[in-house]
Amino acid sequence: MSFRTMLLLSLTIGTINAVTCWIALAATADIGTTLILVTTSFFIPWAAVQALGLWKYRWRGLWLLLGLPPMLLFPSLLFWVEWSCEHGNPNACI
Repeated sequence: MSFRTMLLLSLTIGTINAVTCWIALAATADIGTTLILVTTSFFIPWAAVQALGLWKYRWRGLWLLLGLPPMLLFPSLLFWVEWSCEHGNPNACI
């Protein structure tokens, strides 16, 4: 597998994860469980691409981490909303 293919695959998996989380967010009331399940199901193949890229391309494989921001967008948002809700901001509670 070429480097470009792996980079495109990493970005594609991360973007599909973000879009799927956005759709699931609008379609369900149980936000926490849904986001965890969706993110986990996309994280496993994304992590496999990362491991293969780092093993095959060494330092150059770190460029494959460009798919990380869309991969962690919704889990980090969910964490901050839950954290602010627990620490006294009633407007942040879901």
